[in-house]
Amino acid sequence: MTMGKLRIGTAGIPESTKPRSTANAVKRLAELGLKHMEIEFVRGVSMGEATAQTIGELAREYDISLT
Repeated sequence: MTMGKLRIGTAGIPESTKPRSTANAVKRLAELGLKHMEIEFVRGVSMGEATAQTIGELAREYDISLT
């Protein structure tokens, strides 16, 4: 069995993301040279399917893994 690459990232949207949105956070992580983001749903899931699809596409484009 081979191990994958270690990916470093944030838990949630980075404070430096302007305007604050999950989609903009993916782009900001790429600018910062980070490769992972944990999407936090602290007060319930409030993301629609279309938004989730868009974020997934951006994450693939910028090579950002999501959890």
